[in-house]
Order: sequence, then C-alpha cells, then structure tokens
Amino acid sequence: MIAELPFFIWLIFALALLGVGGWVRDLVSRVLEHRRELALEKTKAGQPPEPVCGCGHHIAFHEPSTGQCHSQVRVVTKWMRNPSFGEDDGKPEEIAMEWESQQCPCRRYSGPEPLTTLYAPELSPDAVREIDSAKPSEPEIQR
Repeated sequence: MIAELPFFIWLIFALALLGVGGWVRDLVSRVLEHRRELALEKTKAGQPPEPVCGCGHHIAFHEPSTGQCHSQVRVVTKWMRNPSFGEDDGKPEEIAMEWESQQCPCRRYSGPEPLTTLYAPELSPDAVREIDSAKPSEPEIQR
C-alpha cells in the first residue's frame, strides 16, 4: 500500500521532513547559543569590573595623587598614500609607515574605582557564643 503512493506525495513528505529538520536544527542552535551566553555571564558576574581608564590603560599606570598616566602610546609620524585607494574594497586612504613612542596624554584616571578589600577572620563557634552572650537582652514589654 505504501509503495502505491504517487511520486508527488513522497515529494511532499520528504520536503516536510526537511522543513521540520531545519526547524529542529535552528532550535537546537539557539538553545546552545543561549547556554553559552549564560555561562559567559556567570563567569563575569562574580568578578568586579576591570579598573581601566578611558585612555585604555589600567589604573596601575596612573599616578594616585595627580591621576596622570605614565604609560607609553604609539603615535604615527609618517603616513604613505595608499595606491589602491578609491576602489570599493574598504582599504584606507593612507597607511601608517612609522611610529613614535610618547607619553599617554591622559591627565586624570576616569575609570571605575576599585572597591577596597577588607579582611575579617573567620569566627570560631566559641567566639560566636561569646558575641551572642554579650548582646544586651531586649526589654520585655508588659501589657
């Protein structure tokens, strides 16, 4: 009975299976991508933001009192005209040929301020009992 079905019904059946297969593939890829994003968020969630200034340098490169950046930056000193500029291939008009190292022009750290780290030793059970017993008792309310 199955072999007696016309060719176009088999064709419709095969196309339906391909369509469902594509839909399942898309669904699985979206689920996996969402899981990767969640895992990435979990790894970043427990860490404080990196103390990097707007100039791109870490807070360690900035003087604490003045905020001036002590890092070196590369500045282009010689440019060369790109001979293939003008074509629609996304190439720049000029190409950097020589660089010079200069002090970063940043004059004040503008990134996030790192939180201070506090140290509190772990309390032993005996110390917790002492603290609880030292608390003043609450006065009883008479009605």
